[in-house]
Amino acid sequence: MVKCAYRGKKIRKTEEKWIDENIKDEEERMRRKIFLDIILSGLGEDADCKLDVIPGKEFCIFHDLDYWREHSDEVQNEFQKRLKESKEGFFIGFHLPNIELPKVVENNLHMQLAKFHGTLEAYNTEFKGLAQFSGAMFFGRVVFDRAKFKESASFGLARFEGSAEFTSTEFDGRATFFETAFEKSASFSRATFKEVSFVRAKFKEASFAEAIFKGSVSFAEAKFLGRTSFNDSVFSRLASFKDSVILPDLLEGCLDPSNYVSFRRVSFGKSGKAIFDGCRMRRASFIHTDMGRFIFRNVDWGEDFRIFDDKLFLLKIGKERESFLRECKEKLERILDVLDGKKEDKGVDREIELGEPEIMLTELKELKKKKEMSVEDKSRLEELEEKMKKLRSRIERKLDELRDGEKRNKIFKGVKVDDDLTLDNVLAVYRGLRDNYDYHLKYEESGKFFINEMRLRRIIGRRHIVEKLYGLRGLKMKLSDIIEKAVMWAYEMLALYGESYTRPILWAIILIVLSSLIRPAWLWMQNPSWMPEVDFILKQVKTSILVFFQLQWDTKTLTIVERLLSIPILGTLILALRRKLERRMRH
Repeated sequence: MVKCAYRGKKIRKTEEKWIDENIKDEEERMRRKIFLDIILSGLGEDADCKLDVIPGKEFCIFHDLDYWREHSDEVQNEFQKRLKESKEGFFIGFHLPNIELPKVVENNLHMQLAKFHGTLEAYNTEFKGLAQFSGAMFFGRVVFDRAKFKESASFGLARFEGSAEFTSTEFDGRATFFETAFEKSASFSRATFKEVSFVRAKFKEASFAEAIFKGSVSFAEAKFLGRTSFNDSVFSRLASFKDSVILPDLLEGCLDPSNYVSFRRVSFGKSGKAIFDGCRMRRASFIHTDMGRFIFRNVDWGEDFRIFDDKLFLLKIGKERESFLRECKEKLERILDVLDGKKEDKGVDREIELGEPEIMLTELKELKKKKEMSVEDKSRLEELEEKMKKLRSRIERKLDELRDGEKRNKIFKGVKVDDDLTLDNVLAVYRGLRDNYDYHLKYEESGKFFINEMRLRRIIGRRHIVEKLYGLRGLKMKLSDIIEKAVMWAYEMLALYGESYTRPILWAIILIVLSSLIRPAWLWMQNPSWMPEVDFILKQVKTSILVFFQLQWDTKTLTIVERLLSIPILGTLILALRRKLERRMRH
């Protein structure tokens, strides 16, 4: 009987052809071909199929591209049979329909390059040996809930087109998800990892809630492109987020304030800590988490250093909603300008390619520059332009929704019911970040967090903290709130809440100069024919300086006013200088 052609050099040709026909993204095609060499080199002759061909065809029932479609029962049964009988299960490059794995897989399982065209059920399955799914394609729903991987498990460069469920899964050996792509939701809630790598993995939406990381975990260069939760997770060792892409406000996702990466109530073991290096932290939440266990290097908090918890809280209580929608509208309009070719914006280009990996703007621009195009080029150009058109339509629909009052209100539905969003919780995050940055001698950044903390206090005031009062008590509270806000506003204007010593110096110069000019100006108004001489003006400058520093006194109104105004300016200058010096001396 003739053996299946999936052998030797034919394997590479077969897999490369499949990659070219099914993977649209050029970069991913290249990565898969490189990874194909690595897999086949490691497998050697074990990758060769030893099964008989389908009569009249080139491949067996598992390697034929279409046999599983019309003979799904036969393929399922034969696979189950071979899985049970094989001492070392090599199922390289198999095409499989809906598959349910047994409760126990006794031996090593090799399913590299396999294509799961239907659902894969491995609920409560125990893998006693190695579990290799490197380079596999999962087109349907994948369920590994409560599964147990006793040895190493590899999903390197695997791609999950449907939902991936690893809830309460136990990884007792090393787990690898290198460059794994989760195109829909991925759940690792309550999963337990001994040691795991998610380097360069891509998540459309993910949950690691209540997950336990017993060993080190790396999310280096991982892409978090949608809502992601690490709530209540435990890091016992080092967790690395070096150069991770934290971009849950991708494209029109910016309109959903619930799209953020949440590290709420994260706890750490004795040696646990998390490092964020080169990350964009504009949509990250850290409520109820010990900030002392985080290390931030080269991170981007946004120009104003306002944490997202701050913005979420204000959106919850109905403040700054218009500014939030305006920012989103401006971003969507920038995206449309890029799609229409009106302007160049590398940041938008990157977002489009991250959110729509099949739209390669660089490739599109190169194709348009060609004077002569092949049939393949024309086909590819039409394909890219059609995808651009669909993305443009999506963005335009979102912009239309912003004009609908009812739909605008629905945008904030999620944050309204978020019980974690309280003033005390948000202020605690700011304090935690300040302490963290102070400890690492990053005083400038710490100061910016402090400024935002004080601004939030000023915006909210005291009335929001206590229940609404009426009558005389209510009036007293209202007046007290107004006075407190006015004082805090003045403190901000004078010295940025003690973070700027240049502001009070500038105010001092302005006050001295104005006072020096007002005195001769007043005399001139009384006697227009009189013109002050230079010596007289210099004398007034000297007088203003002495008055400002409380070294000269008289009963003139201008002197009294200048002396009174100089008190808060000098006071805030002393406070600012003291704050700077205390920080320098603390360490």
